Amino acid sequence: MKKQYGLLGMLLIGLTVSGYGQSWTGGVKGNLPINMRPDQLSAQIDEFDVVGSRSGDALSSGWGLFARYDLPRWYGQLEATQGRQHLAGLYFSSPKNSFGTTLHLKRQHIRLMGGYKPLPWLRLHAGIAGAFNQAVRSERDWEDSNIQRLEEQIIRYPSEKEYYEIQLKAARLHKAVGSSYQRFNAEGQAGIGTDIGGLMLDLTYAHSLSPVVNGINYQGNRYALQSHYGFWSVSAGYRLFPFKAFLLQPRRNKRTYDRIKKSIPYYRNEVSAGVGITSDDYGGSWLYENRYTRYLHRRIGFTGIVGMARSFEDYRGFLPQAFTAFQFSALARFLPIYTRRHHLALSIGGVYTTVSGINPNGGRGTYTADGKLIQQSITLTPESHERQKSFGSVFQGDYQFLPVDRIPVGLWFRVQQSRALEYAAIGFQTGYRF
Repeated sequence: MKKQYGLLGMLLIGLTVSGYGQSWTGGVKGNLPINMRPDQLSAQIDEFDVVGSRSGDALSSGWGLFARYDLPRWYGQLEATQGRQHLAGLYFSSPKNSFGTTLHLKRQHIRLMGGYKPLPWLRLHAGIAGAFNQAVRSERDWEDSNIQRLEEQIIRYPSEKEYYEIQLKAARLHKAVGSSYQRFNAEGQAGIGTDIGGLMLDLTYAHSLSPVVNGINYQGNRYALQSHYGFWSVSAGYRLFPFKAFLLQPRRNKRTYDRIKKSIPYYRNEVSAGVGITSDDYGGSWLYENRYTRYLHRRIGFTGIVGMARSFEDYRGFLPQAFTAFQFSALARFLPIYTRRHHLALSIGGVYTTVSGINPNGGRGTYTADGKLIQQSITLTPESHERQKSFGSVFQGDYQFLPVDRIPVGLWFRVQQSRALEYAAIGFQTGYRF
């Protein structure tokens, strides 16, 4: 994927400085799916009935680069983005056990889109995308440790051997699903969008053209099961190239330009506080943060963020996981739109995250003769207390409206990727500039 981003980056630079004029543009883009659902399916694996889950499937987020070529009524666009996604929501049920599973994947997308502009500011688009899938290492490690733990429980508690054997069968099937994903699958996409200066906003529907799961190998047998998916997503992009078209103030009339520049107050410091919520319905959390920005120029600055995330909503095997995360971020901040009352900022940088919480190791159920669960208990062990620390990357876009010169208020959107904590979030912030 690094090679793909490198090629697209070279394409952006080469096209925008070439002799093709300003028909070629390029910049950065963030994607936030808002509704992910697998197609309906029904199958039988061993003693389990399998259906496509219609709820609880997590959403994804990602960011990347794009290059776009415009004609008066038509345009073409090439994108390369990366992110994470939960796919293939499946629900397994048997007389003695029921559980759900998803695939937690790192994904890189290459998209080729074409569109028509019925109005100068309105776009209709469609195209194809290739998704490159890679399993998240922490998910594979959890599956292996869970199977090992259950095998040990069977030996340690022979009186409850039947119960743990049921759980072990489910754990092995969960791992088999995780190992069945396709490294590559294709998507078809269509949607509508609008341009506001260099800002691009899109609403897109995507559907898999090839299955993300194409057969499951379980206990030496192969079961013919195909899983497709579809989702809606919103995305925002900003055209950074060519600089003169989208980033710099027009200077044809220098006297007017200087007067406008002087009328916009410039403050070197900004402090703010914000709250937010993650977009992921498979482990949502509330966020609170304090931010300080030092501006070196009207449009350029550096930002430090101290934040906290708190969640009680993550589920692993349908058992609650509670955690608290503290985050320390350092970002470079750039304002492509800078007027007296409106600021649009793009920030990118690194984040250090420390997470502490409780993750139950498993549950024990009491069943009736017909297999119905009547009681469920949670197992807590010393290993249930988890601690993680990691470095990662963060990309953020935010819009600020200044009702008065020194007080900005507005919304922010963020994508964070780290081993300890990953999410996409939207929030509200207010601050003071001095």
